[in-house]
Amino acid sequence: MTRATRWSSATRGGAHTVARAVAVCASGVALLAGCEAGEPQRLRVEWVLLAQDGTELEVAVFAGGSTCIDVDEVEVDERTETVEVRAYVQRTKGSCSEDFGVRPTTVELEEPLGDRELVGCAGDAVQVKGWGLAADTDCTEKKPGLVPGTIEVPVG
Repeated sequence: MTRATRWSSATRGGAHTVARAVAVCASGVALLAGCEAGEPQRLRVEWVLLAQDGTELEVAVFAGGSTCIDVDEVEVDERTETVEVRAYVQRTKGSCSEDFGVRPTTVELEEPLGDRELVGCAGDAVQVKGWGLAADTDCTEKKPGLVPGTIEVPVG
């Protein structure tokens, strides 16, 4: 079963604020952090697992430049052996700031993850590589250090 969570103004405050670090256009994030104006587009992006508790997954979604990008939705497809999480951003028309935006959010599952494989954080279907995760990345490996401000680690 596939479910989608859309962001609204109510889900954009508090724990859902964007953490920023400077990114440069030459680093390969020009698609999002944008050096040029472009047409509005919906893009699938990388996400990382921050924490897991019962039926809740705390994930951080790569949201790119904060002036022209926002998280659009997170889709969850639960199956017998896998749970696929797909994160999307909406890139609006116009120039973007050159910051590295990350939006933590909670993903609700119908059943606890258990022994099911968690997939969808990386790979060829993901158009924007915020962290450059390998296609065979284990999505259940918690990666809080990849989120600026989560723990004391150098970012950028």
